[in-house]
Amino acid sequence: MMFISLLWVSWKRQLFLHGWRTGVLVFLLLGRVCLALATEPPPHPLQKNILLLNSYHPGFKWTDDETRGVVSTLAHSEGRVKLFTEYMGTKWTANAPYFSQLVATYKEKFSTIHFDAIIATDNDAFNFLRAHRDEIFGQVPVSFCGVNNFHHDELQGHAQYTGINETVDFQENIELLLRLHPNTRRIVVIVDTSVTGQQVRRELLAIIPRYQQKIDFEILGDLTLQELLDRLAHLSKDCVVLQTIFFRDTQNRIIEYDESAELISRASTVPVYGTWDFSQGHGIVGGKLTTGFDQGRIAAEAALRILQGEPADAIPVVMQSPS
Repeated sequence: MMFISLLWVSWKRQLFLHGWRTGVLVFLLLGRVCLALATEPPPHPLQKNILLLNSYHPGFKWTDDETRGVVSTLAHSEGRVKLFTEYMGTKWTANAPYFSQLVATYKEKFSTIHFDAIIATDNDAFNFLRAHRDEIFGQVPVSFCGVNNFHHDELQGHAQYTGINETVDFQENIELLLRLHPNTRRIVVIVDTSVTGQQVRRELLAIIPRYQQKIDFEILGDLTLQELLDRLAHLSKDCVVLQTIFFRDTQNRIIEYDESAELISRASTVPVYGTWDFSQGHGIVGGKLTTGFDQGRIAAEAALRILQGEPADAIPVVMQSPS
């Protein structure tokens, strides 16, 4: 009411000083202001801020799929949620000096922003937060996804974490290959020497002995891209290829997953199966594929539960990856 009274006094003053024409124009303008104020929607409830900390870079299909899963889930949330998205770019570099620079950058960049929850995608972001979350953000609850073969002891001494494990069912994929190709005598597995690739290799080496009397396995990955393609071009017909991770070759050449799937499928003389959905549509036959979208979706669902007041530690980590 006080604001309207001030508008009325202002209009009478304009009428006295500048005559009725100016007074009418001012009156109409003030009327529009009053109408806008009257129809303005009520203020939003208190905004909640979520940081999406991605290990990798935009355009990297796995990360893009995880991000889509997060964004689509938050879009259907009740209340006002503001998402801040950050990319660490650790597929390009991931050494100690770089992480030290990230710590300093994030301390400065987010010094005036309070986050109510953090969603971390993949191992590098997860490990970074375990090491530096408290000094940068305080004990903000974290929901993670894309953490390969998570073990609960990784959270020992770390409070307010939950999320979803990322696993690939390699045995299920091998059984699928053998059902569809009963004459198979050798499975050629493609896996690079990256951190993720080394983890994949350990899992495969634990499974391979179960097939010792039936199938030979050959693991390819410690090669240049061209060497790999040359080997695939000379496979016998009793082979099948299982592609896992091949992002970086021995010459440190980076090959995006969609590109490597296309090159590998084109070069191979036998069918190529995959294990992650970022290879789908790029030449592989198929497979039981772990999906980035579902990883992001489940992590975002846990983050929303945190915003509603549920402690992160009380939300069980989802151990079975959707595929």
